Amino acid sequence: MAISLNCSARFSSFQGLVYCAISFIRPLIPIVFALCVLAFFWGTARYIKTASDNPDDLNEAKNFLIYGLIGMFVAFSLWGLIGLMQNFLGENSNGQGITPTPLQIPS
Repeated sequence: MAISLNCSARFSSFQGLVYCAISFIRPLIPIVFALCVLAFFWGTARYIKTASDNPDDLNEAKNFLIYGLIGMFVAFSLWGLIGLMQNFLGENSNGQGITPTPLQIPS
């Protein structure tokens, strides 16, 4: 998983700028998602461990669970948005243009 920042030639158009942003953000999403999953499981472990102890610790563990879920939702949503932007701009996952196929109208 390498982040390619060879985008200087593509800044001449809006599509090139968006492509460069996507090529920078796309490899970071799995890392963010993994950190959110770890945060969720860490909050689960803390919630189970402090289930009968201090209510403040219980609320803190509950908040950790919620933040982990929100983070997973945001990371998953970004992943989908990037896919939609790539389809809209005609880019495949390798950064190469997609040649549109002509619409076939049955006679």
